[in-house]
Amino acid sequence: MKILLPLIVFLLPLTTRTLLISFTPGFHEYESIFLYAIDALLILAAILFFLARRERSTQLHALSLLSLLLIGFFGSALTSLFFASLPLLALYRVLRLGLVVVFALALTRFLKKDARHVPLLFSALAAGAVLESILAIVQFARQGSAGLFFLGEPRLSVAGAGIAKIAIDGAKILRAYGTFPHPNMLGIFLVIGLCALVYLLKEQKRHFFIRSLRLCGGGIVLIGLTLTFSRTAWAAAVLVVCFFAAHLYRHGERKQAATFLLFVCISATAIAGSLWRFTLPRSALSWEEPAVTLRLSYLSVAVREILLHPEGVGLGNQVYASVTTGAYRAEGLIHPWQWEPIHTIYLLIAVEIGVIGALSFIALLGILLWRLLRAGTFFSATIAAMLAALLLSGLTDHFLWSLFPGMLLLGIVFGMGLGVEDKSLPSFNG
Repeated sequence: MKILLPLIVFLLPLTTRTLLISFTPGFHEYESIFLYAIDALLILAAILFFLARRERSTQLHALSLLSLLLIGFFGSALTSLFFASLPLLALYRVLRLGLVVVFALALTRFLKKDARHVPLLFSALAAGAVLESILAIVQFARQGSAGLFFLGEPRLSVAGAGIAKIAIDGAKILRAYGTFPHPNMLGIFLVIGLCALVYLLKEQKRHFFIRSLRLCGGGIVLIGLTLTFSRTAWAAAVLVVCFFAAHLYRHGERKQAATFLLFVCISATAIAGSLWRFTLPRSALSWEEPAVTLRLSYLSVAVREILLHPEGVGLGNQVYASVTTGAYRAEGLIHPWQWEPIHTIYLLIAVEIGVIGALSFIALLGILLWRLLRAGTFFSATIAAMLAALLLSGLTDHFLWSLFPGMLLLGIVFGMGLGVEDKSLPSFNG
């Protein structure tokens, strides 16, 4: 497991997959079953995790509040199978969710067994973020794909339909994807990688060459993050920078806090300044632009579906259910390209697995964040910053729930967060 788990974390951006079944005519991302290249490693990790647990004592252990919430959350996902219009799709998504949960628990046990594994996991995240950023730079320079399709890189072109672009003076500019299905997903992954780099720079004071490489890596990640033109990721980056600075200041490391803020501000200003023709227009937000109006329409769809089906419509079934019930058309969304998942994971979860499942999910992550903040270590602060960034992105995007790489990213951060010990939480003896 010492090699397998960090390897899976490093290979998270490997989105190579094969389409097995599509439940609707043509290809639609959200009504399809895929086999991912990384599945074999995840299944192996799950098998090893269960074998390792069988070797342990069979005595009853205390169930924490987090454990009970996790059981309630996953139980709601299982129950949603009975309400799904496409039960096979729901079963597929439940199995995917189960795989992520088991992997998260394997990470938790991995860290609790030996805290020295932390730098290994963070190094894997940081290395992946740097490589993805280099690919993002190449894609932006070429305004198209780099040709790494075997790694899952999308086929990108400025002229391609359905490709994320920004408009600058009437010209279309391609946003960087890396190997992810959307620039917003690449952006939040790079924010997580940036957090890992900050931790390594702070906690591993090795010789000058290694620190210089990590600083260069941080600069590359900031460039890649800029080229995603993801406003949510930009906001999440600002959040985590403030998070780290506040932690350092609170723990008496005021000089380090000031140095950190100065370095980030200078780097971000230099990058954004050199790309001001692109970053300045993108930083503006209008209530009339499609990115905003569509999200507001999806909120209305969510409210309509929750009122009609408080028990849920089935995991992975929201788009199909909203089409068949006419919820999209009722909001004026009459074109198939507008039929996307609700762009807020909290409401999307409520629609798919029910209100109880969504409340369990929110309580689970909220208590975990509170526990991380209480722990007081720089490791717990780093995981808290990662989790806060993901929770923020979940307010305006759906990929942490609707797409497997996003779900796995959330599972990795969740699993590492559970690895932080905190005996202040209540327990329930079995």
